Amino acid sequence: MQAGLVSRSTVDRYVPPAIAVLVGAALGGGTRAGSLVLGAALVAVTFAVPMGWLASLSLGAALGFRLLAPSSSGPLSVVPDALIALVALRAGALAALRGVPNLPPLVRRAGVLVALFALFALASTIVNHDSAQALVGSLRQFVRFPLWALALLIAGLTWKDGRLLLRVLLAGSLLQLPFAVAQFELHGAGDGVVGTFGAGGSGVMMVFLVAMAAVWFALAMERAIPWWTLWAIGPAVILPMALGSAAMFVVFLPLAVFLLLVRATMLGRGPRPGVLAGLLVILAVAGWGARSFAVAPPCAGCVSTAATSIYSNRYLAQYYDESLRQGPNSRLGFLVFAARTDAQTGPSGMLFGQGPGQSFVGAGATPDAKLSLSRFPALRTRSLQSVQRVVLGLGFPALSLVILLIGLPGWASVRPLASRDPVARAVALAMPVVTAIILITGPYTASWSDPGVVAAYWTLALVAQIARGAGRAPMESA
Repeated sequence: MQAGLVSRSTVDRYVPPAIAVLVGAALGGGTRAGSLVLGAALVAVTFAVPMGWLASLSLGAALGFRLLAPSSSGPLSVVPDALIALVALRAGALAALRGVPNLPPLVRRAGVLVALFALFALASTIVNHDSAQALVGSLRQFVRFPLWALALLIAGLTWKDGRLLLRVLLAGSLLQLPFAVAQFELHGAGDGVVGTFGAGGSGVMMVFLVAMAAVWFALAMERAIPWWTLWAIGPAVILPMALGSAAMFVVFLPLAVFLLLVRATMLGRGPRPGVLAGLLVILAVAGWGARSFAVAPPCAGCVSTAATSIYSNRYLAQYYDESLRQGPNSRLGFLVFAARTDAQTGPSGMLFGQGPGQSFVGAGATPDAKLSLSRFPALRTRSLQSVQRVVLGLGFPALSLVILLIGLPGWASVRPLASRDPVARAVALAMPVVTAIILITGPYTASWSDPGVVAAYWTLALVAQIARGAGRAPMESA
């Protein structure tokens, strides 16, 4: 029995990376033989590999594909989409063979919200005479990972699979440090430090790490990991944010810690003294990193200084004025610009925006489709913030649907989870906090559409749902 367990553990550990290496070699070879290897690997992945491995491979691809495709373009950029398609194909085949399981009301509501969002996107395409490619590109940005999570629930992932997905996420958060240090040595502190999140990805890397920091803290609070591990894990998660100069981490990280402490206290699970000491050390490291490496965004009349300048009233006032003047080139200016553009278009603009081709940047986007928007070059390559993009491209009802869709997993986890498994309790404890961080950062960066951040969020939502389902039955052994 023990030998069998060891053997299976070894297979679980080494076979998925081996498959990933074979597929990568096939992609890189570009020969007929490579194509045959790739095709055979895809068939094996689709029908032979356990669903938990396939889910983990797709998550790993979403987190790491930009190491090979930094600009999210080229053949390698479609690897996450190909794996999502394989998950959907496998889930569809399972549903055809054994029927669709009785999904919880929460999951059915999420499916309804995704369907409504798709209908609004279609209506926006018709009203604004946008292209079918723009519609597909917009849906790809905002609903592919919710559909991925739904497909995995239909496939019937177990709690063991959920723990494997969580391990991939936790490992991904720790792997940001060595990549960030290497990028720092090459480029210095700033936008060149992006971890595995590709060109210009320092902001979304920061959101991912803040969310994962909340999960690590929750694991320590629920005694799933020793409290003293925070002394090593905390700096490993925080330093990449500081090196990447994503200055707003000095706001979002303390907010996540505060919300987590409040939630734990309300549930009667106040942190132990050791955990509190670890959190204080982590916040101290964050403060040191903010002063030593991270830089607040420059503005007219104020010198670019340490990230802690964000707390200065003088800096905030000057940054506010400059942001409005810059229009779509700044976050706040882009938000005002998007709302004003929809309002000037009338009811159709408020309801359906300017077309799905305006809701994202990249292949399929149509930034010059409307003459009134063609004079803003930032709409072609910059201004990636999620809230602004949804408002500009799809209108205010679509924004409400996205907010509801993202908020559902957090709302479902508000009630305490009665489980003997500390990992399950930790995920349930952290989920509402992670939801709040993802929602709040929507106007700041592409946290609702970036493949790494969105994959991480819906993975946590999936693991939380599996934990709730397992909590109603005897917990599987890990």
